[in-house]
Amino acid sequence: EKDEYGEWIFDTRYPSGGEQRAESGIVMHDVSRVVLKDCVVEYTGLGAYALEQHEDTHLRADSCVIQGNGVGIFVDGNSSCEVYKCNLRDNEMGAFYAGPVAHNASMKLIGNKIYGKLWFSRRRPGGTLVESHQVDPEGPTFFNETERERKERLLREEHHGLDLSCSQLEYDWDNLVPLDAVN
Repeated sequence: EKDEYGEWIFDTRYPSGGEQRAESGIVMHDVSRVVLKDCVVEYTGLGAYALEQHEDTHLRADSCVIQGNGVGIFVDGNSSCEVYKCNLRDNEMGAFYAGPVAHNASMKLIGNKIYGKLWFSRRRPGGTLVESHQVDPEGPTFFNETERERKERLLREEHHGLDLSCSQLEYDWDNLVPLDAVN
């Protein structure tokens, strides 16, 4: 859009020039319920959260890739978070971050692969269950992965995170929570 002098008007809400990124991947408030299965949440930028929970929200992430963000998963308030078999890498400040009022929040973290820093701060949710994590602070990351790992990652991303070598996918479809447009 141009002004009366023919000069371009840039909306100050959006940065001009360069790559534009979202502030957060998914933001949950009030009583939102979200189930993520075999998805990729990436590149929200430095300081941004891939998945952000507030108040009485519930998140279940299963077999997802969360990469290239400021923080992978942020929990606060009375939120509850279940993360199963996810791959969290290149989240600059940490895979997980507990907010200032997360003392009533809960996290169940089972069977995840975490490359890089595990927690952003020393603060933890009130209830945290961690089982069989594989944490590797040194990588692989986008910067030091081998050519074979890069090809495999690109193939997985092309197929939306599905492991094509697996002959069968198993999941408990009876316990899915419907996601509506409001929440």
